[in-house]
Amino acid sequence: MQTQTEPVAPGTFESRNRGITVSGAMIGLRILILVLVLAALLVAAVPVLILLDLVGGGTGAGLCPDGLEACPLRFTSGPTLAVYLTISLMVVVALIRVASRLLRRLDRQRVSEPR
Repeated sequence: MQTQTEPVAPGTFESRNRGITVSGAMIGLRILILVLVLAALLVAAVPVLILLDLVGGGTGAGLCPDGLEACPLRFTSGPTLAVYLTISLMVVVALIRVASRLLRRLDRQRVSEPR
């Protein structure tokens, strides 16, 4: 048995019987890119925030509970944190790149469609 589908209007994607417009998808991708850029800035700012907290007499976000003078950190704590932050930043930047490419592809598709 063959079912008939309704024609989909140009500039829309068919998703469970609801059309998602290309411009709606582009707005969603732009918001996603904004959130990812803010996440990348936050990840990049973590070391600075930890250092500022330590200099101000704080615990360095829990890294040194008794302050900088009596910090019992292992030799590998700093490099371990740096590796985690670097990997996190690389993942976020890769996601930004993928979302940007998808946004460009949707923009080209929107421009090339007849109105």
